[in-house]
Amino acid sequence: MRGIKLFICVTIITFIVSCSGEQKSVDLFLSEIRATCVTFVRPGDIDHYIGYRIVEYQPEITDHPISNYAGQPKRKNYPPPSIPDTTLLGPTIPKGMYTKEWLTKHQSERRYFRSYKNGVAYFRYKENEGLYRVVVLKAVADGVEIWAWLESEEEIAGSFIVQACFRLSGDTNSPWRHGMAIVPELSEYDLWSTGDTLSLTYVRQNNAWQQVEPLKEKITYYTSSVVNYLQKQQRIVDNDLIVSHGLIIRESLDGNNVAGMYWEKTVKVSNHQPADCLHAYIDLGPVHPGEKNIVHGKMYWFGGNKQDLLRHWNRDFNN
Repeated sequence: MRGIKLFICVTIITFIVSCSGEQKSVDLFLSEIRATCVTFVRPGDIDHYIGYRIVEYQPEITDHPISNYAGQPKRKNYPPPSIPDTTLLGPTIPKGMYTKEWLTKHQSERRYFRSYKNGVAYFRYKENEGLYRVVVLKAVADGVEIWAWLESEEEIAGSFIVQACFRLSGDTNSPWRHGMAIVPELSEYDLWSTGDTLSLTYVRQNNAWQQVEPLKEKITYYTSSVVNYLQKQQRIVDNDLIVSHGLIIRESLDGNNVAGMYWEKTVKVSNHQPADCLHAYIDLGPVHPGEKNIVHGKMYWFGGNKQDLLRHWNRDFNN
């Protein structure tokens, strides 16, 4: 009788978990070496995957820090995971039309990448002699946690601003981009190709969602943390283009799928440039030799709507 009760309890718990809608965590692959793009895909669904370009364009370096970013939400006591031993194998590369170039490990003069079966990936990029950018990623149920920092032999006294690119390409994007990302339900270019000029992109302003204007040209929003610095530089920022922090997202037209990106120490966010993507500009400075100034971020991707994503973000960074 006791065994029957235990079986019933286990069955009920299993049913509740299966109905909770929680998705499998993704596998991580280096999909494009030159573009330094990491692609994440859920096992068994090779028709949908999203890319993240770690290195894009040259960093912007200032003599002094442009902000302390004190007002931006930050996740506390959440260090990056330890890097597994290299004997741990990587995830299995799925077979698909655009996955032939995907890798679980790569090493060249400037780039080192390794992904592991436990959902952790490690990337190290040589910016200059004696200066490296390190990125650690960890797959979780609602997306990918990410940490970044600089390893420098010399003092970096000011800001070191790098661009992060969240790729959301659809079917109508350039074919060469399909190896990095295919997620038609979150592609504005796919939507616009049908004659529907709606926007799927949102930022947060005054504690509310603000829909980004549906233009192919880049629209840039500056975080309130850096407005004083920009004004001192005699740069005029439209009040309509100021956001309190760097959360930027896409929601599918039917409200059933959502993806987004948030980084601590965000200077600004933008959309197309000119690909179907979202950008965050992150400050990795200042840096003292031998020390780590770790900046944490997260890329969200799951079945849900923008309010669901906001709840996840509040849980992670704003509690």
